[in-house]
Parts: sequence; C-alpha cells; structure tokens
Amino acid sequence: MVMLALTGCVSTAAPPTALPSIPATAGLVVRSFHTGLTFPRPAEVRSARYGTAVVLTFKAEPAAILAGYLDGDLLRAVSAMDAAGGRWFVGYWHEPESSLSPQEYREAFRHVAELIGERQNVSTIAVLMASTFAAGDAGVWYPGDDVVDSLGVDGYDWRGCRDNGGSAAAGVGSRSFGSIMGDALVFASAHGKPVVATEFATAQDPAAPDFRLRWLGDAARWLATRPQVIGGAYFDHGTHDGFRCDWSLSERERRALTELWPDG
Repeated sequence: MVMLALTGCVSTAAPPTALPSIPATAGLVVRSFHTGLTFPRPAEVRSARYGTAVVLTFKAEPAAILAGYLDGDLLRAVSAMDAAGGRWFVGYWHEPESSLSPQEYREAFRHVAELIGERQNVSTIAVLMASTFAAGDAGVWYPGDDVVDSLGVDGYDWRGCRDNGGSAAAGVGSRSFGSIMGDALVFASAHGKPVVATEFATAQDPAAPDFRLRWLGDAARWLATRPQVIGGAYFDHGTHDGFRCDWSLSERERRALTELWPDG
C-alpha cells in the first residue's frame, strides 16, 4: 500500500545526513506479497523488464527456512528474478512484528539473504512497521547491516477509519507522510541504508474531498529533500476490496502520486 497535515504534523526537522552513496531512485514500485515460494509471477517479471522496480516479500515458516528445506526453491526463484533483469527488492516476511519473534525473524532473514548473495538485479529488503521505528524497537528486529540492503516501512494515516466505516472520523487528526516515515529514516541513515515506503496511505475524508491531494503534495515536498527515501508503493485499496479503511485513490490523486518520485 500517502499530505498537507491539517493538524500541524508536518515534520520540520532537517533531513538526515546524506548516505555516502545513495542508490538510484526506484520511484513508484510494484508491491507483491507471497505465501510460500510461488514467485516470480509473469506479471512481476513483465513489470521488472519494463523498468518498474518490484518489492517482493514472502512468508514461509522460519523452521523450514532455517532447516534448508526451501533452499532449492528459493534459489530457483531468485535466479529467475535475476535473469529477468530490472530491479528486485526481496524480503522475508513483511511486518514480522505481528507474527514472529525477533529471533525467528532475524535468523530466517539472514538465511534467506545469504542464499540471495550478491546478485546483479536482486537485493534484500527488511520490511517493518512504522510504529516499530517510532517506538524505538527497530534494533530488536533488524537482521543486520551485512544482510540488509534496504529498509522497507509500512505506515498509514489511519484517522480513525477502522471504526468509522472506512472513512476518516471527524475530529481525528491526521499524520503527514513525513511524520509517519521520519523515525524510520533516522534509523536507516544511522545504518547507511536507503528506505522504501513499502506501504503507505491516508484514509478518505468525505468532509474534505481535496485533503488527500494536499497530503500527497506535502509528501512530495518532504521527499524532495530526502533522497534516501528512494521509492514507495501506495496501498491503493479500499472497503470494496474487503479492507476496513478506504485508501483507494481517484484518477486525479493517482496523477498526484506520480509527483512523489518524479525521477523514478
């Protein structure tokens, strides 16, 4: 799964110190989720070949990963992605905070990363929740500088939507893209890693139809001075897809979304 914050939540802190070498902008990416090693799919390969970076995460039981039972399948999948060309960010178990222990996640991630190794077109990404960075707990989950190429961040401007039929609730303040992602950027900069906003969105506000456009505009201005955030994926889904909040964009909002990474 992005604001001019009406509640004054815009981050005014100076951008973190630039990384020694910032990777090329990934821009708006294709975000793929897998249970098991059923990748890459044909649509993902086409996206990569046509120049759209793919952020792909998968779930498999940590015990099976660590025992090596899935090594052959994983190596075949990674080799297929590398051979397809393009740019692939591959991560084990996005948002592990809700399902695994820190040790399970770190050890399984490291095993996967060691199998991926050094590839021309495939790199590793560790995807954690924005709230984990905000709470100061990212270090507990972080697999290590030697196996993580990029950090992914999943963060939302909920605005009470889960208890309000999917829309922003009256009187509930919003959070800017910058305030949601800022703590992760500080952590990533300290570790010399680029950031991908792997899921982000803001709830629909029927009382302020142009709010989301302003939110996206603010995000674009924040990103303009923070090249360490190299790309992202807006979670363009809603209640009609079975989710509790309406994140889905209008065509006008989708056009505004492209301004977040204009060089991507």
